[in-house]
Amino acid sequence: MTELIIYLLSAFGISFLAFPLFIKLMESWKVFEGKDVRKIHTRDVPGLGGVPIVISAILTLLFFFPLEVLGQYKFLIASLFFMFLVGLRDDLLPLRPYVKVVNQIIPCVIVYYLFDIKITSFYSLLEIELPEYIALPLTIFTLIIITNSFNLIDGIDGLAGSLLITSLSILSGWFFVNGNETLSLFLIAFIGATAGFLYYNLPPARIFMGDTGALFSGFLVGCSIILFMNMNHGNTATPFTGVVGTAMSIIGVPLFDTFRIILYRLKSGHSPLSADRNHIHHMLLDIGWKHKHITATYVTLQLITIIIAFQLKEYNDWILFLMMCLLYFGLLFLVIRKRRKLI
Repeated sequence: MTELIIYLLSAFGISFLAFPLFIKLMESWKVFEGKDVRKIHTRDVPGLGGVPIVISAILTLLFFFPLEVLGQYKFLIASLFFMFLVGLRDDLLPLRPYVKVVNQIIPCVIVYYLFDIKITSFYSLLEIELPEYIALPLTIFTLIIITNSFNLIDGIDGLAGSLLITSLSILSGWFFVNGNETLSLFLIAFIGATAGFLYYNLPPARIFMGDTGALFSGFLVGCSIILFMNMNHGNTATPFTGVVGTAMSIIGVPLFDTFRIILYRLKSGHSPLSADRNHIHHMLLDIGWKHKHITATYVTLQLITIIIAFQLKEYNDWILFLMMCLLYFGLLFLVIRKRRKLI
């Protein structure tokens, strides 16, 4: 436990000290977050917040991890770096949406074949082993959806960073308690670095995460979620009956909003990759909520979902799915009803 605290404080300290310098540098170079229909900021704010997050986490890992230990994670690190480059390229020179998604497939293939991050069954949903021609595309689809869910939720000050810290903290704690201390400490470095970023991203934000940080972070969570499911499946020492439902509870808030917005766009005849202002956090802004209140509500909802899922560990996935749907659709119903009254 002492190691966890030291890693966390070290990563936070490096990140906290690095961000003011990075913000000044971005402002002097006039590298600001681009504006589109989804963005709600009206002033120039630096983007590329993912750069110091990643640098701070890597420095922490290099300080404390022996190189031979980091070598065991070389393919995961390589795939994360590739996703980092995709986000960096999109922040500096925007990619077409489908080009960005196509490039995200490459790191997914890397971890599938070289780091054994793969979905080979439907877990507790259906006890069926999947052939590779299904396992590979299913793994890629899952990783891309989770990756982009954190990118899509990054729409207001403090939101994506807060949800990221919540998800990674639960995963890191679980890995630590269940004997995978190395992976736990690996995630701790990114939790601390993100906490340093969050200090400068809380409203009014002085810097944004950008695609550089959002895609990198989402991909890290996606890989960790699949490892979480694989380590739980068939493990009598950690008896989660609903493996998929429990995993989904950890990323439920961004995942629900992603699926909802994709279905909404398809129903409206638009591309699921198009930008709009129909996210739940946009609706909450429309009815007068402040950034900090929206972020606090999302994090609270995420924690409630996780606590319930862990308490209901003996129940199957369908019970957990029903519980999550009731929570998320209940919130959505209240928001839409309030919005219509105001309009």
